[in-house]
Amino acid sequence: MAGNVSEAEHMERHATSEAGGPAGRLAGADGGERRLRRLVLLSLAIWTVMRALLAAFAPLGVDENYAIAAAREFSWSFFDHPPLGFWLPVAMVQLAGIEHPIIFRLPFLAFGTGSAWLLWRIGARLAGPQAGFWAMLFLLLSPIFSILSGLLVVPDGPLDVFVLLTVWLLLEILRAEEEGRPVGRLWLAAGMALAPALMSKYQAGLVPVSLLLYMLVSRRGRAWLGRPWPWLGAAVAGLGLLPVLVWNLQNDWASFTYQGGRAGGGLSLANFARMLVAQALYLVPSVMLAALLGLAAGVRGRFGEEGRLLALVAIGPIVMFNLVYLATPTGTLPHWALPGWLVALPLGAVWALGNERLARWSRRLTLWFGAALWVGVIVLVLHARTGFLTRSYGDTPPAWDNTIALFDWSGLLPALEARGLLDEAQALAVLDYIEGGAMATALHDRLPVYPLGGIASHHFLFHRRSAAGGPGLLLVPATRRAYDRRLAQALDAARRVDPKAEALAPVVLGRGGVPYAVVGVIRLDLPPRRPGLSQASPRGKD
Repeated sequence: MAGNVSEAEHMERHATSEAGGPAGRLAGADGGERRLRRLVLLSLAIWTVMRALLAAFAPLGVDENYAIAAAREFSWSFFDHPPLGFWLPVAMVQLAGIEHPIIFRLPFLAFGTGSAWLLWRIGARLAGPQAGFWAMLFLLLSPIFSILSGLLVVPDGPLDVFVLLTVWLLLEILRAEEEGRPVGRLWLAAGMALAPALMSKYQAGLVPVSLLLYMLVSRRGRAWLGRPWPWLGAAVAGLGLLPVLVWNLQNDWASFTYQGGRAGGGLSLANFARMLVAQALYLVPSVMLAALLGLAAGVRGRFGEEGRLLALVAIGPIVMFNLVYLATPTGTLPHWALPGWLVALPLGAVWALGNERLARWSRRLTLWFGAALWVGVIVLVLHARTGFLTRSYGDTPPAWDNTIALFDWSGLLPALEARGLLDEAQALAVLDYIEGGAMATALHDRLPVYPLGGIASHHFLFHRRSAAGGPGLLLVPATRRAYDRRLAQALDAARRVDPKAEALAPVVLGRGGVPYAVVGVIRLDLPPRRPGLSQASPRGKD
């Protein structure tokens, strides 16, 4: 529904106006909507199978390894993010009793499918089934949404699905009010949907801020200000922040301080331009253009009250983080703004169906560009696993062939076990959270993590199991080309802690049957430490 036009009228309008288009032919008068629904289900099934194959085949990445390793020791929240995205992969492995990438990733695969389904429903609510189909297709063709939010062990998966569920319930509240139905339970349900989003990533906090903006600028929204249900829903949502507040209260507000310190530093048009280009590539440029035009139309009320609500909820993260990019010279990441773009996808789909000439080119570019990006992703994953692109180089792949962030470290544990090194060690020393996550996850939590790298160790600083110190191993992963340099740096850091630290024979690991990675092994004695930021040194920069 949009404005005073019923959803049925919107479905009929868009089904007939696009009868010549790829989705329009499916949405004709003779059962077209049923055929389109079957196409939606088929697309979701194929997309889910594709992501499941990637989840089983692709090695764990940097952020995945770190989240899993950090969460092996229970914590109410974490230095980097709220807890939900960290808890889930460890809980899955504990339930299954198997350590495998697809087991860690199962909840996130489900979140991705749920997000795609909710986009279909939101788009169909806004302007008919074709709009829902294209909103979902925009997500399916974007590797950043399909993989970052729909496959990898990162907080974006639960964040996105619960933000979309919250938005769906807000749209349902608008409809219920027009139909004279009670809305109290819907407001409480919206609060319950937002609570796990707040337990996933701090960006979720912009949803109530954006909703408050809608309540201030819209006549319908202003009517909500004096009613109790929106505020009760907000109180329910706030329960999702309780674990975060408890942990930060116990740890000198470390997470808030860290995240707040990542913004600022001076005006930077260059960084803003970099982040803008990266967002366009993440989204697919034609999708970003359609979403921008859809946002503008939604704010102006061209898609009715539901479109205005959707647009104002989407604008919050987009504007907020692009201002951060403008005011921060380095260290920003383009995916920070993606929750806003996600909510804007249905608006982009409505625009893409309502502006025939431009929209036809937009849809074609989206299909071709999205397909090209997916081919690139598949090639990257295959190469990370097999090294097929540089196999002709033999044992010395070129410098540009650096897939260490997607390397399969599963051979490390049996190699160390065969040498008896794990039997005599009491802790795994790490220099930063990236290497620490990879090594700790490869060892299946056999040793507690002991941070040597100060603030660069992130949440490992707060681990308590290794506080007693004792005999330890410092593992140094590197490509064969970078090994000598990395080992020298690590040995220097180890000898600041234990002057008698010694380098042992390294472990050489292959990729596609060819030696590729080397793990340096340094034996050292670790002193007792006190968990928390008080033990962090300034060495290492995030």
